[in-house]
This record gives sequence, structure tokens and C-alpha cells, in this order.
Amino acid sequence: MKGRCGRRFQQPEIAILTFLCEIPGRGSGEASQRCRRGGTCGAADQFSHGNSLGSPYKDPMQSPPSGPDHPRTVLAIVRSLIDTPADADGKLSLDEMVAAFGNRAFGILFLLFGLPNCFPMPPGIPVLCGVVVCVVSLQMALGAQVLVLPRWLGRRRIDRQMLANVLNKASPMMERLERLSRPRFPLLSSALMRRAIGFAGLALGVALMAPIPIFGGIPAGVAVTILGLAFTQRDGVLIGFGLVVATPIALAVTSAMVFAMIQGASAFF
Repeated sequence: MKGRCGRRFQQPEIAILTFLCEIPGRGSGEASQRCRRGGTCGAADQFSHGNSLGSPYKDPMQSPPSGPDHPRTVLAIVRSLIDTPADADGKLSLDEMVAAFGNRAFGILFLLFGLPNCFPMPPGIPVLCGVVVCVVSLQMALGAQVLVLPRWLGRRRIDRQMLANVLNKASPMMERLERLSRPRFPLLSSALMRRAIGFAGLALGVALMAPIPIFGGIPAGVAVTILGLAFTQRDGVLIGFGLVVATPIALAVTSAMVFAMIQGASAFF
């Protein structure tokens, strides 16, 4: 099937993109109206011509302009968002994050929702992070060029102070990683690898939602953070490490913890 934008979609992409636009029965803004009027052509338009929030960047692998109005480091981009004037409730929505991050939204959302799980977290937070990671990963696996969140997720609001606390706690580690990472081995940061990161992210997102209290999200959280930073920095070496080393280890450790919990629970029955 061919959308109005000229991009040819395969049948699985059509079904999944329509599903994302319609959850939970009504879509989000301009994207959903296009989906309802023209099937998945609205989503295709979003992917080909930019997102509905006005991001000027079309290609996730394109570097944004530098300068004081366009900070290049991941930490600078996130801090600039947190430091912008807040609403009365002191929160910002995921749609606002996507608009602010532009062509780096895929990687930075991976990073933001992986970082909290690198530390012991109360139940609930890893599940929310896992849902976000899965939605972002699904679009990456489908080859989407621009991130479009469904309405039920895009309107979720997150406390700025909580983000600032997580960022402050993780800043020393992030600064060291950012000094080590840089654009290199472009073959490993190609569109094909973006799809590979998407499939890995789907598995890691499910692992984050595993019912393991306090420490259960740490292995998957570390792997998601590595992949997010690697993708944002277009670092082929770090992408390879995340896919080949960090992701399998995270999934193996999480599986072992789930198995241990099941075995322990069965001992009482």
C-alpha cells in the first residue's frame, strides 16, 4: 500500500501503525485525524514530513545544528528541557519531550527511561519505563523516521524535579560515557542497526516490566541506557557493545531472577 506521502508500507506496518494511532479508541491530534481519514497515510505523512509537534529534523541519524540554542551533548539537551519555564504543576508531557528532542527523540527517550532503572526503584516505575521503551522500540523496529507517540502515552506527564534528581544522580556516569562516545563506524549506526536496536529494545522493555521488586530493573535499565546513548551519539562501537554484550547479559540475568522467584514461590506450595 502506498501513502499520500509516497512511502510504500507493508501490511504488518499498516496494521501496527493504525493500532498505535487509535489506542485507546481515539488518536492524538493531527496524526490521529490523518489516520482516521486515510488509513495509515497520516502516520506515513508523520514519518516522512516531520512530527505533529513541529520538530524540524527529519532523519534520526542527522546531527542537529550546534550553538547555544542547540546544545549537542545529551546532558545539555535534557537539562535545557528541565530548565525551561514549567507549567503550574511543575510537570511536562512526553509529547513535549519528543518536540524538544527533535531527531534525537528515539535515543534520548531510551536514555531517560533507562536511567531511573539503573538504581533501585519502587514497584511501578520500571513498568512505566518498560511501556515507553516498548512503544519507542516498536517504531524503531518498523523503521519510523520520526517518533509519534499515541495519545494515551503522549499526554502522560512527568515531574521535572524527579527528572532532575535522576539526571543529577547519573551525571558523573553519563559525563564519562559521553567523553568516551563519539560518532564512529557509521555502518553500525545505519538504518538496519536502528531496526536491530528496536527489536532489542522490545525485549528489554518487556524485561523491565518483569515483576521483580527493587533491583529487578537494573540489568535491563543499564542495557537500555547504553543503547540510548549509543544511538543518540551515533557511536557504532557502543551500539555493537549494547546489542552483542549488554542486551544478552541483561536478558539472561532478568530471566534468571524470574526463574529464581518462580522456584522460590513454588517451594511454599
